[in-house]
Amino acid sequence: MAERRTKAMIKIVGIGILLLIIVVGYFVFTKPAHIDEADFLLIGDTTVRIELAKTAEEKTRGLSGREGISEEDGLLFVYDTDDFYYFWMKDMKFPIDIIWLDKDWRVVYIADNVLPETYPNTFVSKEPARYVLEVASGFSARHGISVGTQSEFVTSNQ
Repeated sequence: MAERRTKAMIKIVGIGILLLIIVVGYFVFTKPAHIDEADFLLIGDTTVRIELAKTAEEKTRGLSGREGISEEDGLLFVYDTDDFYYFWMKDMKFPIDIIWLDKDWRVVYIADNVLPETYPNTFVSKEPARYVLEVASGFSARHGISVGTQSEFVTSNQ
């Protein structure tokens, strides 16, 4: 009886280990690009080469002081939690579109053609967001980006 119980236990443990290997393998080999590895953001049908703003200093600076941004580029602000993130145009020299994305990379709000002259006014999403993308003014309209548009990371290695 004890021997039978031991064999059954070994079989159960073996099946558990096999399932664990399958699950871990799935996540290792099918994982999406990690945010630190991402080179591009596919937003709708449009690919944007991204620069990441992750530190407090990078987020404070944003695109301030730059002369402009190309149509193919964007600055992605990365936050750890969903919240209402406020943006302003302090020291900006050109207008931009500001696109808020939720934790699932879905567009939840867009402030389009935000002018430098709007400073010190602030802009914020009507829904909590996890990421914010700054792109050239008019980008959203030119590429059909609207609330609900889905995004995903793409690396140059994919």
